[in-house]
Amino acid sequence: MNCNSDNHQHNCKQTLQRVILALDGELTRDDELQFISDLNICSHCLEKYHIEKEFKLFLTNKIEKKCCTSELKASIRTQLSRLQDGI
Repeated sequence: MNCNSDNHQHNCKQTLQRVILALDGELTRDDELQFISDLNICSHCLEKYHIEKEFKLFLTNKIEKKCCTSELKASIRTQLSRLQDGI
């Protein structure tokens, strides 16, 4: 989907692909500035951004963090090492 606003062509697909990267803080400063500019010209993309942001916040609040025992951590590390070594 492409939007036209004030004679500026905007690509919704590209913008929406960057939503998660933006929410995770993984955009470069230049990409972040372009992303914000794109959100400011397209209400559809801005709405999708807010939906994803609220969903991420919801999930973050629902996740219960639990500590693992040292034995469990060691077992996981051993299994990962074996997978990496092709065993």
